[in-house]
Amino acid sequence: MLMKKLLPLMMTAIVLWLSACGAGDTASVEYVTLLTQEEAIERQLPEYTAEDSATEEYTPEIETSYELEESTPIITPDSSTEEEPPESTPLLITEEGIVWIVPPTFEYDRISYCSQCGFIDSQRRIIDPITGEWEGLYGGHGGGGGFSGFVYDRERHLFGEPLYGSGYDGWHLGMHPFDEAVAKFGYYGLNLNQGFFIVQAVDSTMRHYWGDDSWSLERGAFLSLFAVMYNGEFVTDFIFDDGFEWWNYDWIEGYSSVAAMSLDGMWGTVCSYGNVQIPFIFEYMRSFGGDRALAVYEGKQGLIDRYGNILVPFLFDEIYHFGLGRHPLWLVAVHNGRHGLIDESGNTVIPFLFDHLFGIDSNTAFAKYDGLYGIIDIHQTIANAVQQ
Repeated sequence: MLMKKLLPLMMTAIVLWLSACGAGDTASVEYVTLLTQEEAIERQLPEYTAEDSATEEYTPEIETSYELEESTPIITPDSSTEEEPPESTPLLITEEGIVWIVPPTFEYDRISYCSQCGFIDSQRRIIDPITGEWEGLYGGHGGGGGFSGFVYDRERHLFGEPLYGSGYDGWHLGMHPFDEAVAKFGYYGLNLNQGFFIVQAVDSTMRHYWGDDSWSLERGAFLSLFAVMYNGEFVTDFIFDDGFEWWNYDWIEGYSSVAAMSLDGMWGTVCSYGNVQIPFIFEYMRSFGGDRALAVYEGKQGLIDRYGNILVPFLFDEIYHFGLGRHPLWLVAVHNGRHGLIDESGNTVIPFLFDHLFGIDSNTAFAKYDGLYGIIDIHQTIANAVQQ
């Protein structure tokens, strides 16, 4: 029985041996197959099926490393044809920690910004904000107009805008009887029945005629008397000598309004109902953007919000915005005649070392030091000031 079971296996082994070694008189021939490099690489790849791709453990073992043939030339660029990079200007750092991008070498009196021509000095020479050099050009002179708000002639009871005649084209009002103006006036989505305005008293007989019944009020027509108006009614009399509208719009609580007004030379605030909110204790006030106002108290400047909270203490001779973009974190301040940089709480960021300081962008500024202008690196100067 055992031999019967082993016999097929023995016959198979004999057949395989004969096919490998040759049988009878047939000579043994060795076959060599030459493979291309691509075929050799393909034969080394493991078998890959769709089932393998679904398993996270499967990672094909593909050998990707190889060596360049010796005959392959390695090309290096010709260094003689390359332009050498310009040498960077070394920063000048003073003992006080000021980091100068452009050293203070320019004899300008005071640099400011003109929307028409860029950075200029008081002689209107246009200055390059990269090099600090005068570009050889002069800027034009800007213009300005009179009061652009609403005016009221108390003698004739005429109400309107000061720069337009008696006509009404849907955009401009001119001067009309008060009730008529309130009833029909409206532009930019606002009207006199829904708004908070400061109104200036005028003498509307002082007109300059342009022809075709067109005229504007002369400068002498504007009186130094102001009142506050809310929703088509005057909530104060014409008792103020100056003022500006200072309000926020709250979509939840409604329209909350406040005006900063000057009464006998002292400044405070009045709400939309004519009530005093901030007492008239300040020598001067002006809008400083958003919810802030600059105020002067006992000869020193500080910042307050419209509720009277002190944001920056009254310690400085002057406070102004840093540069054009009104940097949200920094302000320029003057203390004892020297300019420095403070944060929105009045803390010193860059010491008061300069004759003048005017921001160019978020990291550079024109700085006047010992009578000469240069350009400083703000962030590095701040870092050095902190270390010192």
